[in-house]
Order: sequence, then C-alpha cells, then structure tokens
Amino acid sequence: MKDLRAVLILAVATGAALGRMPLARAQAASLAPAQPDDYFRLVLGDQYAYDDNLFRLPDTLGVGSSRGDHINSLIAGFDTQYSFLHQDIRVSTRVNNNRFARNDTLNNTSGTGTVNLDWVLNSWLSGTAGTDFSRVQANFADTFFFAKDLVDTTEYFATARMQFSQHWRFTGGFTESDTTHSAPERAEDEIRGKYSNLGVAYVTSENDSFGFQYRYTSAARPFLSDFNGEPFNSAYRDNIGQFNVNYAFSPTTQLKANAGYIRRSYPYADIGSFSGSTWRVSLSNQITGKTQLSASTWRELTAYLDAATDYFVARGESVRATWDATAKIAVSLTGSYMGQDYINSSTSALLYDHRHDVVRAAQAAVDYLPVDSLRLTLSYRFENRGSTIPQFGYDTRIIAAQLTYQFL
Repeated sequence: MKDLRAVLILAVATGAALGRMPLARAQAASLAPAQPDDYFRLVLGDQYAYDDNLFRLPDTLGVGSSRGDHINSLIAGFDTQYSFLHQDIRVSTRVNNNRFARNDTLNNTSGTGTVNLDWVLNSWLSGTAGTDFSRVQANFADTFFFAKDLVDTTEYFATARMQFSQHWRFTGGFTESDTTHSAPERAEDEIRGKYSNLGVAYVTSENDSFGFQYRYTSAARPFLSDFNGEPFNSAYRDNIGQFNVNYAFSPTTQLKANAGYIRRSYPYADIGSFSGSTWRVSLSNQITGKTQLSASTWRELTAYLDAATDYFVARGESVRATWDATAKIAVSLTGSYMGQDYINSSTSALLYDHRHDVVRAAQAAVDYLPVDSLRLTLSYRFENRGSTIPQFGYDTRIIAAQLTYQFL
C-alpha cells in the first residue's frame, strides 16, 4: 500500500493550500486540445502565487510570521489513456514542489492522482472502478494550527450501471475513503468513511432523466475528540434519499437538480443527531457560440476536508460566466455566497455554543493557449468570511500565474 501511495503522490494542490477554491482551473472546453483514443503525455509547469493573508486571520490577530507570502510550485506529471476490448484505462498524476518565500517551514510536496477503469461487460451492464489520491497542505482558516500539516486522502471506488430497457436505468456504487494528517496535533480530524448508493432513473433522451437515489454513509474516527475533559466519539451514520432531475429545455439550456432528506445519527454520543432537507439546482445556458452562463443554488450538510469534525449546513448560490474571446483565449468570472450554520456536534458548536459564518468569494481567470501544448493561466481571487466568532473572520486576496507544457 505504501508503494502504491508513493506512486500516486501526484499533482499540485497549491490552489487548495492557498484557498478553498483551486486557482488555475478556468480552462474552457474549447481550449482543450483534441485527444486520441490512446495517448501518453508528460506535463511540466510552474505556478507562482501571492497570498496576502496566508493564515486566514482577521487584521487584529497574527502568528509571529509573515502575513502575506509568495509561493512557487514546480509541476510535473503525466496523463495517459489505453483502450482494449472496449475497456478504457486512464491514469493522471501531478506532483508539486511548493516553496514559500517567507514561511519556509511550510515547504512541501503535494499532489493528486487518479487511476480509472471504465468497463463494459455488454450492452446493458457497464461501470467504473479505480482509486484517487491527493496530498495538500491543510488550510489554516478553521484549525488555528499554523504549522505544516499535509492532508492525505485515498479513495477506492466502484460503480455499476444496468440499462434494462431503453428507458430504465439502475445504478449502484461503493466508495471507501481514508483521510490522515501528517501533524499529530491534527489527528482528531482524521476520518475513515464507507459510502454506498443505489439508484433508479427513467431516461427519456440523452440529456433528460428523472430518478431516485438512496445513499448510506458510515464514518469512523481513529481518535476520540476531547470536550470539557471528556472523550467524544464523533463517528456518524448518514441516510439520504433524494430525487434527481436532468432536463434540457433546449439544445443550449440544461437543468440539473436534486432534492432530498438527510438523517444523521451519532451512535456513540448523546448529541449531534441531525435531520433536514438537502437540495442543489444548477442551470446552464449557452448564450452564444462563445459565451456560457451557469448558476447554482444549494442546501447541503458538509465540512471542509481539513476540519472534518466541523460540519455545517451550507446554504449558498454561485454564478459563473465563461467567454471564448478567441480560439486561443478564454475568460471566466465566478462569484459565490454561502451561509454556514454549524450543527451542534461540530467542534465549533461544542466550543463556542453556536457559530454562523457567511463566505463571499469572487474569482477571475484568463486562459491563453498559444499552441496546443502550451497553456498560460492568470487568475485573481478575493474571499471574505464574516463569523459570529470574530477570530474566524478574514479577508484574503490571491493572485496567481501558471504555465504548463504538455509533450503531445
């Protein structure tokens, strides 16, 4: 297993180290080079970023280190795909060597990687199987731990799809996930999860379907939390049922929506049970041949990867616009607003009685593809968080430039 994880330590998660939203991801689909059925490509690159509030603190607080920092990340990896007997295998890796100009104790190697098999047994049975791995520097926004802490997440997954008739489709899947922290002080946020789902959908066309899905989660923590000197086991169980709709109003307008109900229980604790509605609605419209507008709204129970014991109900909206200015230049603008109500089993609620945050963010990015093998991405991100707990509020601005070269 260690050898496998060493092979899979892949590409930069600098965006995750700098903020909750990756920076250099505004690639428009029209700018992506065409891919042959089988290929192998080496990727090399470099990203430079400046973060004016690296530790995500309000102006009134400091940590004795430089508040802003310059981060340079060297990027290396490869992408490959191989097809045989109607089966497709894809492997993608990135490794980043991240160097901080002022807070050099945070220097680290991060990465991501995926091995994915798309399998087909016959005309009515197909699915996927594979593994994902990521290693990122934990975000400082919620932890008040200001040293190096690399978060490793490994997932193994398998899905199956059975098309019993022209219109009826049954799906199922299973995922096992393991998240660990390199810093012993952050061990309470390590988590082991098992996730399974079953679903049925009525398919009326390639873009239209109506269905129902049931999901079950069992999450355990290898270490107990401490609350008022008493051990607290925050292992939980989730039962979620939701209806799903995909509907194309026209060739240029697509709706994707789900709505359901979640029931969470904590079998080893007297507090923390939660139940409520969840939903997400996304609408996209290809306004012109070069311009697309999309909008989403949601209500979900979630947590940040690096603060996994802090669950909150997220209620938010986002808008994204993309414009292919030329055949080689694409521009994107994104804005979002999210309210976060922390449930009574979260670490924040246990320590502060109640916590409510509001996070606002805006991002702009420009992609330039002078030739198929070379890409330059420039991006700027602003994020503001207000909180009923003053020390969790902050403003941050991040500017980044990334240059990547693919050996086609």
